Amino acid sequence: MHRGHRGTRPSFCRGCAVASRIPCPGTRDPSTVVRVARECVPRGFVRKARGMDSEAPSNLARRGGRSEAPSNLARRGGRSEAPSNLARRGGVGRTPVIGITASLNPEPNAQVGVPVIGVRGPDIDAVRRAGGIAILVPPVIDLSDIDRLLDRVDGLVFTGGPDIDPREYGEVPVNETVEPAPEVDAFELPLMRRAIERDVPILALCRGCQVLGVAMGGALWQDLPSQRGVEILHRQYESKSQTTAHGVAVVPGTRLHGVLELGDETDLRVNSLHHQAVRVVPTGLVASAHAPDGCIEALEMPERRFVVGVQWHPEFLDAEHQVHHRLFKALVEESRNHAVSRRS
Repeated sequence: MHRGHRGTRPSFCRGCAVASRIPCPGTRDPSTVVRVARECVPRGFVRKARGMDSEAPSNLARRGGRSEAPSNLARRGGRSEAPSNLARRGGVGRTPVIGITASLNPEPNAQVGVPVIGVRGPDIDAVRRAGGIAILVPPVIDLSDIDRLLDRVDGLVFTGGPDIDPREYGEVPVNETVEPAPEVDAFELPLMRRAIERDVPILALCRGCQVLGVAMGGALWQDLPSQRGVEILHRQYESKSQTTAHGVAVVPGTRLHGVLELGDETDLRVNSLHHQAVRVVPTGLVASAHAPDGCIEALEMPERRFVVGVQWHPEFLDAEHQVHHRLFKALVEESRNHAVSRRS
């Protein structure tokens, strides 16, 4: 008997009861089971409800309706299957798994002394809208496990975050505005290098673009206002992250220009939430966009399947601006190709 079940009285699992008092799938009433499967979708239960759609729990709560997980329902005749099973079977059209680098203590009100690891919601939403499955990659994985991690993801998003320690590129902090996170650098820099060696598709955002530059031997402007002056706004308020701050000129013929589908145009409006930027472009990378003041706004690696870094935050613009959404679509598509090539 299901734990908590009493006679014919429907039981409730703790999570469902708190959320909306939805009967738990443990009840023996088949009609109740069908209703609950569309709402609660506990592990292993979706496979028992043939012909039903399934969805990520995060979408369920928002829409209150029937949910669909990225599990190739059409190919399976309406039957859902775990992504791990699809990966083992090497199914055509498998939903790519995208690892998103997470930050330590990402919120300023995090309880002192208690590590908080996470990413902003827009990073996950942008990957999901592009057709990928997002998983978090925390900066606490042992370096010896990097290859095992890369075996399990099809692509990577390097997210925004704290400053990179200037010592990583042979300098010392120029002033107190530099707030590095050495423990994050110690994981993300080797992860970036190894992912590039293995030709894993990479989209690097803001700090991620800087990680790309430093990992390959470049250097940064540690503090743009004090080292270059304030010609244009590079650090808009966080509350305005969904609005654009300045334009960038995208170099024609680059991968970035093609992905954005700019055609004969080169201008693109972007948001801006940084005070550091790439100063020295290392061998193997090219600068593919610049701000009006000359600041490097994008990097890419022509010799790899897909390695693109942008200094802005397209994840905040993704929902309303198709041109920025194309970055995530390109990542997911190249990640799908990468997954197929690994199995061939």
